Amino acid sequence: MAGHWDKFKNGGLVSILGKSKDGEKFAERREKYRVLRKIEELLHTYSRTENSLDSDKRLAKDIVSDLITLSKEAVTRTALEGLQKTLNPDKQLEIMTLSADLEKIVKSIKVSSKESLSEVCRNYCLHAQRALIWSITQLELDNREHFLNILNRFEACFSQLLSTVVSGFIVNLCFRSRDVVFEQQLRDKVIPVMFESLLSTHGDESGMLEDMQFVIRHISNIRLQLAKGEDSEQVSVTKVTGTQFDVCVVISVPEGVWDLLPEEVKNGEDITFYGLFFSHGINEQQTIAYKISETGQQDKICEQFLEDLQSYIDTYVSPNLNLFDFKVDNSLSNNMERLKYLYKATKRGKCSDFIVLAEQIGRDIGCVRCTSCKSAKDRTSMSLTYEYCNILCKQHDFHTDDIPPVLEQFRRDGTRYHNTFKNIGSYKYCFNKLQCKMLPPIYKPPPGTFGDGAQQT
Repeated sequence: MAGHWDKFKNGGLVSILGKSKDGEKFAERREKYRVLRKIEELLHTYSRTENSLDSDKRLAKDIVSDLITLSKEAVTRTALEGLQKTLNPDKQLEIMTLSADLEKIVKSIKVSSKESLSEVCRNYCLHAQRALIWSITQLELDNREHFLNILNRFEACFSQLLSTVVSGFIVNLCFRSRDVVFEQQLRDKVIPVMFESLLSTHGDESGMLEDMQFVIRHISNIRLQLAKGEDSEQVSVTKVTGTQFDVCVVISVPEGVWDLLPEEVKNGEDITFYGLFFSHGINEQQTIAYKISETGQQDKICEQFLEDLQSYIDTYVSPNLNLFDFKVDNSLSNNMERLKYLYKATKRGKCSDFIVLAEQIGRDIGCVRCTSCKSAKDRTSMSLTYEYCNILCKQHDFHTDDIPPVLEQFRRDGTRYHNTFKNIGSYKYCFNKLQCKMLPPIYKPPPGTFGDGAQQT
């Protein structure tokens, strides 16, 4: 992604696509891909069911209904009209007849007439498919280099989102397959994913934060399907299809896990993701942001986070569920009220309690959890190690008085400390003395574990 950064000096994807026609083009492209998937699904349905249309009248009626709905899609009609202009008169007439009178045609066909129904369905879908592909290409011809740079930027971000949510889901599938909350999520076919950002809203990180914010909005572009695997031990990704606007990932699971899955998932129904994203900067750049009142971006992200989190809880979290096989200090509703109160504190200055409570609520409702900063190795390490200690307290009766020495041990000799060596070839967190002074107390690294020529983050 760094290769495209210099081409966008005025911020991240939120700013770029929010203040120009590029945003409209991007949204139109996404919509065309959405309809294109519908068309491809119909074509696949026809190929699988063509021989049974004659005997299965109900199936044939369903297909006709889907086809009529598709013909009414504005994006489909626009694409067909655009393609007509580039074709010879005979082909134009053929498309006009199909697009304008499709409903009359399919209604006049007897459902038992297998050949006529299949011919109309296939012809319309093939024309619509070609028209959409053609119109997507036309979108890219206007200011082509600039628009493709935007798409490349989005693809770079989306690939990281995809790998994050799929790997997070696989971890949950392996370790929470008997968890009542995860089981309910699978029945609902919606997996919540909570993203925590420690980026600041001052300087270059503001643009990175916008990229993160924008791509998480498109988490609905990702669908999962589970299949019974031949390997008795491995969970693995076996197939990835689609585009960055609509991607389907097929995951094979071992028989032992497969037997525990709800029937809806076994039948191949899509599993989707519900994105929850909050951001709270903790470094010296965020200190500057507070001094010069440059925190509006963070405020908007957290406002949306609280709204989305409450919506998810109201929609999917049953009040009768036993939260979550471990002790919860307070009720979920009380924690939400406190989180909203702490959000007000984040407008005045750094508030680590807001981060800690948001993390706890995310665990309580069974979210896939993801924490990141700029390089995901220094500020992220401080956040994760503190979260490890909170998990010990909540799930393993760890006494809070024992947190400081254990937290220091995590940061001195835990996996996050060894991760610094893998990144920069040195066992040092990339903080200098000034940066450490600006960090909230719970995120300060132990003496001797930072500085001394380590690259800045």
